[in-house]
Amino acid sequence: MAKAKNLVLQEETATNWSCMPSGKPMETDWKSVLDNFRSADVGLHLIRAGQDLGLPYEVVPASTIAASMDRPIPNLVSDGWQGFRTRFPDSGGYLQFSVVGFDAARQRAMVYVAHHCGSLCGGGVHHLLERDGDKWREAKVPGLIQCVWGS
Repeated sequence: MAKAKNLVLQEETATNWSCMPSGKPMETDWKSVLDNFRSADVGLHLIRAGQDLGLPYEVVPASTIAASMDRPIPNLVSDGWQGFRTRFPDSGGYLQFSVVGFDAARQRAMVYVAHHCGSLCGGGVHHLLERDGDKWREAKVPGLIQCVWGS
């Protein structure tokens, strides 16, 4: 997404339950964050526009993203993404975010972020974050087994 000039965010939150972080920290120090993440992920949640992300962006329903995809034609070089690229030029694909799970003190958090940019282009991971004053930073968690997907 380094070349993206206009981000596309999927409106509905999403996560990848088959690719969750694991290991001892998720059973101890980060258990409350994981438990809150699970309970927060019940039902439909929508991303709202209006935050400054440093780049222009639009929040788009998943149905609009799906409708913009072309039907791949067998035996032709087409990944089905040309319609998306035409409708959302300079986007570099689209992003999905999950709900955010917090610990009780709201000093730790977990969020899933995925980037989709083609049939063999994309990736996703659950990020563990810690509050550092008024900012959030990626947590360094010894013993964490992180699941990352990519293509």
